[in-house]
Amino acid sequence: MKIIITLLISLYITSSVIAQDLSSTSLDRMMLAYTFYIKQASALNIIGEHFPDMKEDVRIATHDWNREFKASIDNIDTILTQHLKDVWIQNRNAIVEKYTMADYSGTQEKDAHQFITTVMERAIGKIESPILETFLINKPNYKKFPEMEISDGYSQKLTTHNWNKSLPINIILVLPKSWNHNVGNKKSGTILQTFVSENGEGPISMTIAVERGRVEFTSDNIKQQLQQDYMQKMYVKTASVINHQSIKIDGRPAAGIRYYLQENKKGVILNSLMETYVTYFKSCRIIFTYTVSSAKHTENMLTEILEHNERLIQKITDNVVILSQWGL
Repeated sequence: MKIIITLLISLYITSSVIAQDLSSTSLDRMMLAYTFYIKQASALNIIGEHFPDMKEDVRIATHDWNREFKASIDNIDTILTQHLKDVWIQNRNAIVEKYTMADYSGTQEKDAHQFITTVMERAIGKIESPILETFLINKPNYKKFPEMEISDGYSQKLTTHNWNKSLPINIILVLPKSWNHNVGNKKSGTILQTFVSENGEGPISMTIAVERGRVEFTSDNIKQQLQQDYMQKMYVKTASVINHQSIKIDGRPAAGIRYYLQENKKGVILNSLMETYVTYFKSCRIIFTYTVSSAKHTENMLTEILEHNERLIQKITDNVVILSQWGL
């Protein structure tokens, strides 16, 4: 049986027990990622046994991959054990048995070399979605310091030019690789994109909106509209303001305001902690809003989540670039 270079996952287990704080999608992705790892590790072991001359290459590939992602695998195993208990332990044993007992006797030397090369490429992040994102989400260092994902080069560069070519501006964003994004509400004409942490399953969402006026904003207009009273009237309305600060976005005057909001959504009280950042470019008002929402978390709990991600939010904000769409 030849090694399949792309490592298609042939053993996919759907979770039968759903933990309260993790979605079935998150659990399934973790099991998919763990299966990916076991299949890869088993194949490398077999290559080392069948091709003694490749043992050193196998050792290097294994070392490089483990250095980058083994901590993620260990964390995934811990989380699945905590949430699925005996169900996961039985499934994990079945995964290990399936691939350690696989017959690779027909593997050709050239296929083995190619597979080792593939593993080394995976060690620098060349892994298909959603497996890569699952590894990144569960990396202990990124759990502790979310901003490190961008610092380590696991990022995605996005431009508003690809979402709305009619706007006179082009905004460039750098976001964590593990963040998911969807095109915004075209009916509103303002929200261009909504992004969600942890591959669409995380606690933080961010929207980027552009409101286009008929004339360019003057410096006096901008100064007035960045004041707390004006921003509270425009964005906060009935919510409780926590703080307001003057900042710069791409060297331009800007301001941020944090506020707490409670809403009744079909009989369910939804608590939201939000940070809105506003800046201006010619005739456009640009609005970035970060939101942490929950029906079960208190304001203090939401604050803890937002504060934990504050350095990441700052890094995203610092990396924003605003250009004229047509080079004017």
